[in-house]
Order: sequence, then structure tokens, then C-alpha cells
Amino acid sequence: MTRSGETFSNAVVDPPATAQGGGAERAPAAGFGGGTGANYLATAWDVICGQSQCCNDLSDFLAEVQDSPPLRAGATLRALTRMRSELERIPESSGLSDPVVITLQDASLLVTQLLSRLR
Repeated sequence: MTRSGETFSNAVVDPPATAQGGGAERAPAAGFGGGTGANYLATAWDVICGQSQCCNDLSDFLAEVQDSPPLRAGATLRALTRMRSELERIPESSGLSDPVVITLQDASLLVTQLLSRLR
């Protein structure tokens, strides 16, 4: 289901194959899981906000960190250390829109910590 209440197969519209030089059929709707039929539409942001649709590594990690303050403190410190090392690689003259590579785990942990301070 999408947020608008439609099923995934109705929410995604493939262009007709005739537009690409084929017949009038449409491409089959496959799930994100490599054609397994699983139609999860939750994003990493949904997991960070506590609205995940399935059990996954990111939601498990965030739940474990949330339940253990010492683990949360250590994980946050490690994430900040890795972010600092990435920022130290970037020259001072870099543009403000230049990308910085951090892991999803670090980004989600830091965003979760920042959001919890705003509540």
C-alpha cells in the first residue's frame, strides 16, 4: 500500500511497450526485493521516524540503540568520529554542495539523535 491508499501495482505506471518499439503490453510490476513480490514502500526516513513496514537491519539497529543508553553513546561517538574523518579528507575550498560519504547506519543514528533533541 502507498500512503495514498493505492496498491503498489496501481501506483507505478510503466510506459507502454509500444513507446519503446514493442507490443502494447506493459512491463510486469515486480517488487523491490528482486522480483520476490514483496512490495515495501517504506524508506530509510520512515524507519528513522519509527514507521517501518518490515523488520530490517536498520530498524533492528535503531531499536537496539534506543534501548541501551551506553550502546547509544558509544555508537554516536563512533559515528561522529567517522564523520569527522570524512570531513577531514575534504579540502577547505570545496563547494557547499560537494557530497560527503557516510554510511546509512551513521546517518540514521545521528539524525535520530538530533530528532530526539527536538521533541
